[in-house]
Amino acid sequence: MSELTPDQALFLLQNVYLGSLKNESRITKRVLEAVPADKCEHRPDPIPRAPSNWSGTSPWRRTASSKR
Repeated sequence: MSELTPDQALFLLQNVYLGSLKNESRITKRVLEAVPADKCEHRPDPIPRAPSNWSGTSPWRRTASSKR
């Protein structure tokens, strides 16, 4: 694969990456604005676990025997 020229990099940045980033930013802002003020501190799980600590179990299929 050949290296990008400065003109190619500028084209990708301005026409591809920044457009996607602006769109994602706009969507994220709308989602966050839709959260009611009294729900801002919501925690779906009182003891959150990182994916690396799931020990191969799906978070949707936790069993009563799984350690928390």
